[in-house]
Amino acid sequence: MLYSSLVMTFVIVVFAEVLPKTVAFNAPDHFALAVARPIAWTVRLLTPALAAIEALVNWLLRSFGMQLGEGPAIISPHEELRRRGRPPAPRRRR
Repeated sequence: MLYSSLVMTFVIVVFAEVLPKTVAFNAPDHFALAVARPIAWTVRLLTPALAAIEALVNWLLRSFGMQLGEGPAIISPHEELRRRGRPPAPRRRR
C-alpha cells in the first residue's frame, strides 16, 4: 500500500507537474496551440456543472444567513486579464 502511494506520487509529479512545465518552457507557442482547443472544450463541457455548484454554494450560504454581494467584488482571473488590456481608471484627488 505504501509503495503504491509513493509510485503514484512520483508518476503524478513527473507527468502532471514537471513534464508539462518543461515542454511549455521549451516550446511555448507550440504547447499553447496544442492545448488551447482541448482546454476550450473542457471549459464548455464543465460550465453547466460549475454553474450548478455555484448556485448550490450560494443557496447554502444564504440559508446560513450570509449576505452575498455586500463586500468588495472579487474579480475572476478571466475578467482580470480582460481589464489588463484597458488603461487604468484615473484616480480621484481629494
